Amino acid sequence: MSEAVFWLGQKAFISNSKGEVLMVGEPGDDPAVMWYDFPGGRVNEGEEDLGEALKREIMEEIKVEIEIHGILTLSASPTRLNRPYRTVLAVYHCSITKGEPDPSNDEDVEVFAWVPVDKILDQPGCRYSAETIEHIKTKLVIV
Repeated sequence: MSEAVFWLGQKAFISNSKGEVLMVGEPGDDPAVMWYDFPGGRVNEGEEDLGEALKREIMEEIKVEIEIHGILTLSASPTRLNRPYRTVLAVYHCSITKGEPDPSNDEDVEVFAWVPVDKILDQPGCRYSAETIEHIKTKLVIV
């Protein structure tokens, strides 16, 4: 039995006072369709402070500074056929402390939208299960 190899990903569940969450759009397999996700990315080799790694990813993608309030969920994805690793994904509750979202200089993110929490699963390409979103909602305190 081979040992599992994991890639650590982090996402920011950035909420506002209206009960909305920030989602970013990236092109999917069909360039005419955006796939929506929470902003974030992977922890790079050599990064030891997970909070700083998440803040770096958010600054790269949407040019805002964030405060991290705590972890909402931690999960592991199944192994995909085209990847020799599994992804461990941490989703953190965050709020913007400085700036306005601007994805204009990011190579992956093309657009962003403030989405009501109850509409997250309606977004094209949403990668989260209803169970995960319900779990997040039970832990969520709007900041």
